[in-house]
Amino acid sequence: MNKVADWVARAGFRPVHYLLLVLVHERLFLSGARAGANDWRYVFYPWADALRITLLRFHQFPWWNPWSVSGQPLFADPQAPVLVPDTLLVLGFGAVIGLKLVIFFYQCVGYEGSRFLCRDLFGESRFVQAMSVIPALFPALPLHFNEGHIVFVVFLLFPWLLALALSWERSTARALGLGVVVAWHLLSYIHYSVIISLTIAGPIAATRFVRAIRAPETWLRAGLVSTAILGLAYLRLAMTLPFLAHFPRTEPSRYPIVATLHQVAQTLVQPLQDRDTKYGAAGLNWWEMDTYVGVFGIGLAAMSLRRWNRRGMILVAAAVLCLLAAWNNRDAPFPSYYLHWIRPWDHMVVITRWRLYGGFFLLVAAVAGLVSIHDERPRLAVALALLTMLDLGFHAHLGFRRVFRFPSPEYGNFDAPPVTVHDKDDETWSDVRANRVSMGAQVSVLGYGSHYPARDHVGTASYDGDYPGATVREWSPNHVVLEAPPGSTLRVNTNPSSYWMMDGVRLFPAAREFEIAQPFTVVVPASGRVDLRAEPPGLSRALLVQSLCAALAVALFFVLRARDRRSGVAGRRA
Repeated sequence: MNKVADWVARAGFRPVHYLLLVLVHERLFLSGARAGANDWRYVFYPWADALRITLLRFHQFPWWNPWSVSGQPLFADPQAPVLVPDTLLVLGFGAVIGLKLVIFFYQCVGYEGSRFLCRDLFGESRFVQAMSVIPALFPALPLHFNEGHIVFVVFLLFPWLLALALSWERSTARALGLGVVVAWHLLSYIHYSVIISLTIAGPIAATRFVRAIRAPETWLRAGLVSTAILGLAYLRLAMTLPFLAHFPRTEPSRYPIVATLHQVAQTLVQPLQDRDTKYGAAGLNWWEMDTYVGVFGIGLAAMSLRRWNRRGMILVAAAVLCLLAAWNNRDAPFPSYYLHWIRPWDHMVVITRWRLYGGFFLLVAAVAGLVSIHDERPRLAVALALLTMLDLGFHAHLGFRRVFRFPSPEYGNFDAPPVTVHDKDDETWSDVRANRVSMGAQVSVLGYGSHYPARDHVGTASYDGDYPGATVREWSPNHVVLEAPPGSTLRVNTNPSSYWMMDGVRLFPAAREFEIAQPFTVVVPASGRVDLRAEPPGLSRALLVQSLCAALAVALFFVLRARDRRSGVAGRRA
């Protein structure tokens, strides 16, 4: 009985909070195997199935995606995370259910981060523990999931990133934690959330370093942060950053973005926001605008400013700054006017994504407001907290309405090489599952819409498969073996790439990661055997650097732990 009581005491409000999160995501679970539309079908279900088929059917590491736009890198794609927990869920449960579980998994991680952050900012009282779920109940995210924007699950890592950026120099565990969380960002969907999160957290972490720069432990812990990041994510950076640099993305149709103060106020407090809300600004629809925190959230954030509370003022100022960055990139007084000309922010064409962070800071400020009220009128604080949770939970639940409504296509036969089809982007997922190469697949580095490669396809009169004039002896995503008359020239119906090698020699050393307009030709050697293998250039060097950084991070960790024990702080709570 005492053990049960101890467990209940340690669990605190967690069981209640997790029950609340389950109820908020009820529609996510009850939708079962039904799929979403838009970017789910254009980008993320096809990516998840390509990953799953490569690993489970062909037992290969997913360097190359042969089913997308006639061939492109998979691991290096900034919006295709591989070395993160998402992959395990996709492998175990399939693309549709697996990505739903990814959403809930990140929601739970975000909730635990919110608890951690609130404990650091406001103390460890039971009231703070009870309130710490409020920043995790953010209705704006489900509206993005309507459109298939699963990339925004990375936003849910931000509470951890912020808390650790504010405190990494205090302990070895926190320094290691910051390195792991930053690496998780870089290993996941490299998108708006990663850039914005690091834009906010980077200067904070640097400021903490400067303040404690004279302590030797600060330098060692900074080294631990850096080596942990590189020891976990260097390979991803080495593959993805050149990919992004070779395909700079601009979308002038999304510039300028300007909203009035009245429009911004609507996004914060207008109730019942969902995908059918008939409202927009600068050509953007509601899922790119919703920042609902509600009247209670706004009012409680204002209460955090009472008596010139320093923490409340910083949180509200951060919220205002993020909202200013979200709603105007045309006029000189606003941050995004300047960021619009600076890399990498110049590629962030939909600046309204800053609003997610503005809403988050407002909800953390709301917790600060509740704490200040609780000091004087605890019953009122509890009542306001319950109303705020119900309001946010209801609107987050509403955001999942009619997201997952569609059947999934069937799988085809993967025993033979795929054939190429000239399809539309909304047909990409069904074609990938049918083992067809989708020419109309959307690729994040190429921008919105389809960018058709210069390849033959089933509708072309002369089309005779993707390897005309050759006999296919072996086919898999990363490896193709052909036989053809020696000395003949083969025209392979796939994209040239710096990845492709024949007999260990790179065929296109000057090419980018994929070239949709150039032909792929190869002269058959005297053996009559053409052995094509897709492998990223610089792979061995990248693996060596990552291994060295990981080893150095482990060494630094144990050195710091030994110093902690000698200084008598080994038992101090992180």
